[in-house]
Amino acid sequence: FKTQHSMNCHLLGVDTKKIAVNFLHKFAEKHKYKFSLKFMKVEKSKTKEQISDGPVEQTIHDEFYNWMNYQRNLDQSPYNVSSKFLNLGLDNEYKRFVENYFKWLKEENLIDFIGMIEEGIKEAVYPNVELLLVDEWQDLTPLQARQITFWATKSLNSYHAGDDDQAIYTYAGASPELFINFPCDITIKLTTTYRLPKKIFEASKFIALNKNRETKGELKTKDLDGEVKLSYNFNQIIKEFKLSPSKSWFFLVRNNFLKPYVKHDLMKNDVPVGIKSDIWNAIKIMIKPQEFYSFADLSLMISKYFPSGFYWKRGSKKQLKDLLTKNEVQSLSIKQLSDYGATSELLNDMKTGNVLKLNILNVNKAIDVELINYTRKMIEIYGDNYNPVIIATIHAVKGREADKVVLFRDVAKRSADEEIGRGKEAERRVWYVGLTRAKETVYALSGPRYGVRQTVLLPWR
Repeated sequence: FKTQHSMNCHLLGVDTKKIAVNFLHKFAEKHKYKFSLKFMKVEKSKTKEQISDGPVEQTIHDEFYNWMNYQRNLDQSPYNVSSKFLNLGLDNEYKRFVENYFKWLKEENLIDFIGMIEEGIKEAVYPNVELLLVDEWQDLTPLQARQITFWATKSLNSYHAGDDDQAIYTYAGASPELFINFPCDITIKLTTTYRLPKKIFEASKFIALNKNRETKGELKTKDLDGEVKLSYNFNQIIKEFKLSPSKSWFFLVRNNFLKPYVKHDLMKNDVPVGIKSDIWNAIKIMIKPQEFYSFADLSLMISKYFPSGFYWKRGSKKQLKDLLTKNEVQSLSIKQLSDYGATSELLNDMKTGNVLKLNILNVNKAIDVELINYTRKMIEIYGDNYNPVIIATIHAVKGREADKVVLFRDVAKRSADEEIGRGKEAERRVWYVGLTRAKETVYALSGPRYGVRQTVLLPWR
């Protein structure tokens, strides 16, 4: 199983350390271009600080970069100038930007993701397989579709699956019509959904009013009715969560800048949010030193999160591992560390759980006292193996599902403008994807919570 980009990376022998997006900040510095933070791989703390104030405003160089890649995805010349740039008198500046970008790629021996596909087409590389199965076809751009069509001719059999109702990447050049019109020997329409309950499916039909729906016929759903609760306030949703915290939950937003606000509100109301696994393991060891942990978790925590003064003595990790193997012990507690060469200072702090003395704030910005206290509280309420909720954009959970899905109606200005303009069909499909992630219940807030615009596409009742 590979993405199209990773398959090209494999077929072309691309050095993954030479992928351009990781060095875009250097391109900007060289030519004094101003990119927004989402394009610049800056420190997480700075990114969080900026995004917390609202959506990141696009710069003109963001727009140049996006338009250039949009043209490439359309399988067109990147030098094609948009009407906006022409009207602003920026056509020559845009062309210089494109010229500088490709010159920089060549000088630094870099390749970007679109370039992988362009190079793969140029070199006519293809996977040597008897069966090619392509999923999510509706999200292919014309450039990607050209390569996939070529790959299909090189395999004995090929299967192409997709759903035009879920085509949510048209902003990047994807076209559901490419999938609908793809020439096949046999067309199979799937008539049963094994996830969607009846009421959720009925609500989804209200949103996905695309021109191809009438050709699909009725879809057979699960026997379960399901629930659609489209006018809830935030406190009601919190109460609903606390009635069934063991269920899987998605809290979905349309735009990325809203996630920190949702996370803050959920944490404030004692809802368990997801924490990176390595950070979670480190915090759990700190607040429960008496329990037994694997050698891997202990050594990772001490190496990654403690200042150098707390590192184990040279060779002690290997000694510990050898002793565990010799005695057929798979785990140990913090209190046993003194037997294996850990410093007394570390042991005293770990035994008492005095995380302030460990100076975690100066070691890793991802761990602070507030997060440690929050995690301790979540463990007390929900137990060690609690099921955290997922906070994500609708795009990020495409292809996934949860028992309960909460939709926030808030949208950024650009998304709101799309809903009443030529992008309305694409926006409908985004909300359709969000609604259909639910296996049991969909909740939608009664209005915008964070003082921004709200979608007009999500049904009210």
